[in-house]
Amino acid sequence: MKIIKVIWQGFTNDYEVYINLLISITIAIFSINQETPINIVLSFILFSLSLISLSLLKNRKKDKRFQSLILGINNENSIINRAFQQDINHSEIATNIMCSKRSYISGMGHTILLPILKQLVEENPKECPEIRLLLMNPSGNAVKVAALRSRTDVKALRKTYKIHLKELDNLSNITNGKITYEILDYIPHCNIFGIDTNLPQGKIIVHFGSWRTSHAERPYIELMRNRDGKWFDYFEKQFNLMWNESKRVFE
Repeated sequence: MKIIKVIWQGFTNDYEVYINLLISITIAIFSINQETPINIVLSFILFSLSLISLSLLKNRKKDKRFQSLILGINNENSIINRAFQQDINHSEIATNIMCSKRSYISGMGHTILLPILKQLVEENPKECPEIRLLLMNPSGNAVKVAALRSRTDVKALRKTYKIHLKELDNLSNITNGKITYEILDYIPHCNIFGIDTNLPQGKIIVHFGSWRTSHAERPYIELMRNRDGKWFDYFEKQFNLMWNESKRVFE
């Protein structure tokens, strides 16, 4: 069965070659037979040439698709090239969040972003947008992995996270509940900052995680809803899944 399957796949991918081979054999047989009318032989030859032209056209289309793919990779605005930016600007992200209507934060990025955001919120709490934060459970096992990854003492990291949760409680009070958070015993593979993701111009900044590497060295990518549809939707879905799961844990 496997042999038949392989032969069938080869035929469906390059059927022109097999048909041409069959026609060539047929023409050779007809040529040997002196009684075969010349117009029949010529018809087979013309049909064979047509299939060759069709095969060349098919290969040319494949070459064009491959060329377009290469040009896309070399393009500075391609998602591959945009995925390796460094020196993420947390101050700019915090400012963009404060200028939005709805935003969310997921991952360990809040350890740097939260102090900046806290200052901006306290300066003008009435203008604070709706902000959701998804954080690791300070008492969970994920903190141990996070501490190992960042060469941080586990107890110190738990203490830092608990302080952050208290700060978020205070920020939630002064903003009348506009700032909310959930906790989950899971270490995310990246930090996700979503800014007005429901709007066409909404964006998501993905800051990739890494093993014992500084924040400045870790690459990030900025995704736009109206430009990076599938990738944008993927990270949006990731946040929503984790957010909903964290809520179910404490129901």
